[in-house]
Amino acid sequence: ASDQVVVAMTQVADVSRQYAAGSKQTAAASAQITMLAAAMQDSISRFQVDDDQRVPEVQPRDVAVNKLSEDEAAAQPLDGLPVA
Repeated sequence: ASDQVVVAMTQVADVSRQYAAGSKQTAAASAQITMLAAAMQDSISRFQVDDDQRVPEVQPRDVAVNKLSEDEAAAQPLDGLPVA
């Protein structure tokens, strides 16, 4: 019985470590996206177009092919992202 408790607590500790690592990876990805968005905004802010030359905004279509399920999204690797 005590062996089962030890195994269960070891599993809880492992899951906790995995959760913490995932949280750090998510935070790093979020920070990187925020920096990239700021850099992109800075880059495009330098371009100016006269009102008569503007292209109408294109609204994205709701295409199911381009959507990932939650499981597919969770399975996407975050390789190359810094981990805090």
